[in-house]
Amino acid sequence: MSKNHFQSIAGVFAAILLLVQSSPSTAANYSETLSAIKQGLLDAPLAGTSRTNALEALADTARAFVKANPERAEALVWEGIVLAELSAARRNMSSLSLAKKSRANFEAAEKMDPGALDWSVYSLLAYLYANVPRWPIGFGDKERALELHRHALALNPASAEPHRYYGEFLIDEGKFTEAVGELDLALSAPLRAGDRDTGSGSVCNARQCMKYTEQTDGAFRAEVRAERAEALKRAKRIS
Repeated sequence: MSKNHFQSIAGVFAAILLLVQSSPSTAANYSETLSAIKQGLLDAPLAGTSRTNALEALADTARAFVKANPERAEALVWEGIVLAELSAARRNMSSLSLAKKSRANFEAAEKMDPGALDWSVYSLLAYLYANVPRWPIGFGDKERALELHRHALALNPASAEPHRYYGEFLIDEGKFTEAVGELDLALSAPLRAGDRDTGSGSVCNARQCMKYTEQTDGAFRAEVRAERAEALKRAKRIS
């Protein structure tokens, strides 16, 4: 993973579709609006101005969703996820303020409901702490990022994803041998154990949304194998 803190945290998307437009005023209820936000993340274009525009529209929906449901920690979490994605997509001076707002959402949600943050949100928080600038400009803190990655792994040690994200962090920190070990665990574990939405055939968490198919699973593992090969090469170079 690049050290550029504006790099997108979005993972593998199966399709590039138009953003599903929705708002709390048109959604029939809470669950429909939440589903529309998740679908918007799933359908957002991969890159460029079209991605930024889609996420900006989705951020408006998420903001209104939180305003309409101030007592729901889950609403805060999903607005935080959208803002983190928009921060990565904008690549300008507003990105840091969006990352700070995203973190504030997660912190507020955790205070409201200690069970609101699943492993994937802790993984996303770890990403933010590892990649935003340090104080006094931002809140970057590599030690805090390490703690959060380990917490995410403790919450979901059976899935490939938290091992991959921790492995990427270790690569960025120059700990290549340790990274190879984590990426090996990612390759031997199922993708998103327990996270699949069997009703829609898609999965969505704080790090990415994707259609769950053999093809997307294969693409994920191909990326992990490439990261492992690079980490192994760099480990041998310094040994």
